[in-house]
Amino acid sequence: MFIFKEFKKSTNMEEREIIEEIRKELSLGKQYGRSRAVRVYGVTDSKARDLVAVAKSNVVLDDIKPSATKSVSLKKGLSISDLRAKYDNMFIVRNKVGLLEKDLFLTQPEFISMCKLSGTGYRNTIEQPEFVKYKGKAGGIIYWGHPDSIQQLKDEGVLKDF
Repeated sequence: MFIFKEFKKSTNMEEREIIEEIRKELSLGKQYGRSRAVRVYGVTDSKARDLVAVAKSNVVLDDIKPSATKSVSLKKGLSISDLRAKYDNMFIVRNKVGLLEKDLFLTQPEFISMCKLSGTGYRNTIEQPEFVKYKGKAGGIIYWGHPDSIQQLKDEGVLKDF
């Protein structure tokens, strides 16, 4: 019988090996989440999420290509984009406006919540000229949406610039 040890295993294990071990644990009826995979294997949270999802699926491991590094690496520190995604309001808003879908509108508070903006300085960010095409005002409420949808409603007189 296979029993997991509650310490980080060698980080030179291949992804397939980790997935096989997670599947063995799941076959024993144990609950297995990404936080446990992070603890046991020392992988990043996002890598652990992917490994657990594959382990819970019916994917044949032969179909999984080995990673380029042939091992799961232990990530230390934050990348530039990780740090920006956490603290750079312009970076965050630019990424989120790219996710806005056509014909779907969010109120400004909903958009701010979606961006997870808080603290000081985010008002200056969302008022930048580059974001004008993503928002319009109707009934005293500012709406955010896909630029094509916003422009269509501005052309029809439903939304106004502010």
